[in-house]
Amino acid sequence: MNSRERVLTAINHKEPDRVPLFFNGIDTKLMRALGTERWPRYGSDSVKTTIESFEKAGLRKEVKTIVGGAPLTEKFAREIGADGYAPDAASAVDVVISLLAG
Repeated sequence: MNSRERVLTAINHKEPDRVPLFFNGIDTKLMRALGTERWPRYGSDSVKTTIESFEKAGLRKEVKTIVGGAPLTEKFAREIGADGYAPDAASAVDVVISLLAG
């Protein structure tokens, strides 16, 4: 299974040969798998680019995005179309639970 197949398999609620996992919202292999070769590596632009890449790949409805931490704000999360915002990792758990509950 290649990277793209792993991500698409996981998004479709099936079991890939390995779990596609990435931290900080940006992973070069994932971005390449989604067909995004050029994108900013760091900063708030990279978060927006990640969300746009999911849109272009037709996966936006299937993938929930959460942003947060010290450098970002809830206003920024709304502006870029993120599904949720958390000021820290502990709060992010509650946001994920809320998003998964629908």
